[in-house]
Amino acid sequence: MWLFGFPAFVYPITIVVASAFVPSIAAQLRDPRLVNTFVSLVFVLLESWIMLTAGGHFAWKLRREALETRNIGRYKLERRLGSGGMGDVWAAFDVTLKQRVALKTVAGNRPGSQQLARLEREVRSLAELTHPNTVRVFDYGVTEDGLWYYAMELLHGETLRELVMRDGAMNPERLLRIARQVLRALGEAHKKGIIHRDIKPENVFVAELGGESDVAKLLDFGIAKVTLSDDATLTHTGYVAGTPAYMAPELILGRPADIRSDIYAFGATLYFALTGRLPFSDHERAALFAAHLHREPEPPSSVRGGEISSDLERVVQRCMAKDPTERYASTQALLDALHPGVTRAPAD
Repeated sequence: MWLFGFPAFVYPITIVVASAFVPSIAAQLRDPRLVNTFVSLVFVLLESWIMLTAGGHFAWKLRREALETRNIGRYKLERRLGSGGMGDVWAAFDVTLKQRVALKTVAGNRPGSQQLARLEREVRSLAELTHPNTVRVFDYGVTEDGLWYYAMELLHGETLRELVMRDGAMNPERLLRIARQVLRALGEAHKKGIIHRDIKPENVFVAELGGESDVAKLLDFGIAKVTLSDDATLTHTGYVAGTPAYMAPELILGRPADIRSDIYAFGATLYFALTGRLPFSDHERAALFAAHLHREPEPPSSVRGGEISSDLERVVQRCMAKDPTERYASTQALLDALHPGVTRAPAD
């Protein structure tokens, strides 16, 4: 509303104020014919603002009414929660089970297509994950017009990225509590042959559940690699999966993802949460890839200005080792390293 209203108000105010300092403008305002023109222009601006504001509200009302009447399968869409490379996420109401869910939609997959078969296989694998720190998947399907969807639990809280962007670098003890929950969820997936491939702060949700705060949920297995299925990759050949800011060097080089690839991304996520900064701040994709391949990130304690134990810093650095063989070989090994006392270890 104010985007259009600002010029309507600023224009006459500017002219009146300027007339006190610019004689030529003051003279024009003493001319009845020019004053009438000026007033007419102001009225046109105000009318345009009112019409645009009313039209915008009307259009939004129509859109909302259309959204509220749209159903996908047994799910009634309520509002869009977000959008990503794989599709949209909606808050929806399950009219059969009478509960609210988060519904993720992916367009462009025809029933019977190879891509849809891979997505179905992926969701079946994810539905087997039962760890309480993994977002639960309830249902999946595809509409007649090729819109593929799956329903999962609707969470209340914020992502780790949102938390850090709002409050700044996290307290190490709090981060440790969240990180250990995520690792346990990731460990179950790894045991079932599922590599996440997109661990990042946006995919760690910090929820409030059952009166408990800081309950971590691992989200979005949309590009997961299911290594124990018939289709060993669930992605197209040559496809580089992941988010560049957190991507392991071997994935940049096009090599297969494994547990240690998730460990690298998890380390980069810890780095961001501890410092409030990405490990590498390059904006260009090529420069960012080169940094992951050849540069060492600045030590978290230097970025933060202390307050990080040397033991915790070494854990983060080992997670982000360029050579996969130098990283932790499993989530359990990393969990052991992130023991409750790691944040209290004396600095070197």
